[in-house]
Amino acid sequence: MRCVCVVECVGGGGRRERRPVRLAGRVRGVAVGVALAAGGLLGGAVVGPASASAAALNAPVVGSALTPDSGGYWLAAGDGGVFAEGDAGFYGSMAGKPLAQPVVGISATPDGKGYVLAAGDGGVFAFGDASFHGSLAGKHLNAPVVGIAETPDGGGYWMAAGDGGVFAFGDAGFYDSMGGKPLNQPVVGISPTPDGKGYVLAAGDGGVFAFGDASFHGSLAGKHLNAPVVAIAETPDGGGYWLAAGDGGVFAQGDAGFYGSLAGKQLSRPIVSINATHTGHGYMLTGADGGTFAFGDDQYHGSLPAQGITPAPVPASASPAGASARSKIVALGLSFNGQQYGRRYNNPFGPNEQWCALFVEYLWQHNGIPAPENGFTGALYDWGRALGQVRPPSATPQPGDAVFFGSGPQSPSTSAHVALVVSVNSDGTITTLNGDAGNNNVDEARFRPSQARQAGNPGPIYGYVSPLPLSADGPTPYQTLAAPVAFLPHFSARQLRAQHYGRRHHRRARTSHRRGAHRHARHHR
Repeated sequence: MRCVCVVECVGGGGRRERRPVRLAGRVRGVAVGVALAAGGLLGGAVVGPASASAAALNAPVVGSALTPDSGGYWLAAGDGGVFAEGDAGFYGSMAGKPLAQPVVGISATPDGKGYVLAAGDGGVFAFGDASFHGSLAGKHLNAPVVGIAETPDGGGYWMAAGDGGVFAFGDAGFYDSMGGKPLNQPVVGISPTPDGKGYVLAAGDGGVFAFGDASFHGSLAGKHLNAPVVAIAETPDGGGYWLAAGDGGVFAQGDAGFYGSLAGKQLSRPIVSINATHTGHGYMLTGADGGTFAFGDDQYHGSLPAQGITPAPVPASASPAGASARSKIVALGLSFNGQQYGRRYNNPFGPNEQWCALFVEYLWQHNGIPAPENGFTGALYDWGRALGQVRPPSATPQPGDAVFFGSGPQSPSTSAHVALVVSVNSDGTITTLNGDAGNNNVDEARFRPSQARQAGNPGPIYGYVSPLPLSADGPTPYQTLAAPVAFLPHFSARQLRAQHYGRRHHRRARTSHRRGAHRHARHHR
């Protein structure tokens, strides 16, 4: 069988149109993917036969939603692209439009004729018959938003943040949250009860927190996991829930049935979401590449090809899964490149304080790495050291690593800055992505590691931390990162500002480099 898909795309002038595209190859039960790179295609959605899809995937998939009859589904990408499969209708997307922060989740309306997207800054975008009931855009958040869930009647929605905060809009009721309470790992998802009078939150370590009329049916907290938990889904009767991990593991609690998983199988991209069928007798897992996996009575309606852009080369020795995780971290980081956030210390990644560490931690956390949220750069280094994931300054880093500047992690005055390694270049230089740069922005720099200070960085490199285990970044990147974080030192915003910036401004004055606290060398092309 040969299939023709209709692709909605964005033209050069922002014009949206639909074009028929004939798929190359025959479809035999599995979708044959075609990357649409010509004709100025910037992204969009695929609407066509249930057995195939074609799309230009410009950003990793971050979430999914099943239609009310489970006869189709939507996939949402970080750039706001929406991809419709099966009987799911396409009602618009944010593809090709400017976003303050990447999209992190999608939730469908009860009748399946619309959906809402949520971004990391709490921005909400409504399509089809979905209504806009407010957002958090422009408001200070202690942690980025990680998910959104519509109420059963479509009259409101909840958003959950990584610190456990819950924000209710429209007719959504607020039934308490974990905001301001200690968490072993960040919250990663929210799922409401069938009547909308409660919800459950899930954390990366498998912890579950029930509010309102939601019942607690058990958790994975304290148990060994091969990969962090990334999503949660309630059963249709509210008597249980499923937890999904990044390696495709599925954990059924309460009356939730276990219908299989991907644990132990090789994945090209991590799992990012789980959706229960309307009967509760099956579920779908979705990967960051748009791969979909049906279990129980769920049906396969198509899957996106793994055509995500890899912005930086990854060493061939790295495992495929490790390379994928690193590429995803770098891709998310580059989506912020050039962003400027107004007055000093204002930022979307955490509290209003020095935020270079918060930036790197955000990128890792949003890719399944349970890094601590701490504005002190030395705390992130100590976290990596506790896990045995530190590289010496003489080592060759890998894309996705954190690079630390100064003399050591002891205090803000000795640990001056941290950046993300974007690429290791053939000429011996590295390219880094720096949060909290000279104009309170995100900026790139390129330099030789041995000449870090001369290139305008606030000191020499004192080490690197890998987000993944160092054993060739494999055999799997999904090993549990269960380092205790209670020992990590915390400094007040005033201490971070006074010591961190004071020392750096003093050094800049002595060397005639008065370019601000975080002015970095640029790569001039």
